[in-house]
Amino acid sequence: MRVLLANEPRAYRDVISGTLEALRPELEILTAEPGELDAEVLRLSPHFVLCSRVTPVVESRAPVWIELYPDQAPGAVVDLRGEREVLPEMRFEKLLSTVDRARLSFVLPA
Repeated sequence: MRVLLANEPRAYRDVISGTLEALRPELEILTAEPGELDAEVLRLSPHFVLCSRVTPVVESRAPVWIELYPDQAPGAVVDLRGEREVLPEMRFEKLLSTVDRARLSFVLPA
């Protein structure tokens, strides 16, 4: 499963990327600058996108996405194949469980 990270700040993106690579080595973890998000979604066709601001391209092309800290608030919006959940806060455990749920929804091997 391809996971594209294009969230701000970059330090968060780097930590999330490194941690996902360590905990879920079977995933293909890719990173991009937020300004390149739409182009990278079109080019890479990721299964899962983590971004700071969801775009129409992300909404229409990514089966699973998380808008992390929208408007610099502490929460997140999680969309798993059209099932949307607004969270008042986002902990890494929730991010990891969403990645795992996404992987299972694609019936991909562990």
